[in-house]
Amino acid sequence: MVGSGRSVWGGGVHDDGGIECVDSELVADVAGVIGDLGLCFAVGGLPKGGVSVAIEKLTIQNQIRAFRFAAGEMTQQDLADKVGVSRQTINAIEASKYFPSLEVAFRIARVFGKPLDEVFECVMKQK
Repeated sequence: MVGSGRSVWGGGVHDDGGIECVDSELVADVAGVIGDLGLCFAVGGLPKGGVSVAIEKLTIQNQIRAFRFAAGEMTQQDLADKVGVSRQTINAIEASKYFPSLEVAFRIARVFGKPLDEVFECVMKQK
């Protein structure tokens, strides 16, 4: 699973911090999506008929709380109503316990009138 520090290899899951797939087209698709999002990735050697894509552990930090208070101390419920999600979802995103879909991330940024990268930041952590 991307972003979880786990990887899939032929249906198995390993805690090695990367993604390994036997389908090279899938790897190309994943690499393209990751590249489109501006995330870092590295393509490794060929492990027994597949391609290895190693992704460093990443976390998504956000400035939602700061922007809520800058917007007249907007409550989590107010933001949730404007975005179209539950207050619990906003709470989990704000606490970095849940990463929003791109659609929800863009909706949150739009509520504050900010570009996505001012509200959310991808931070790569060294292992």
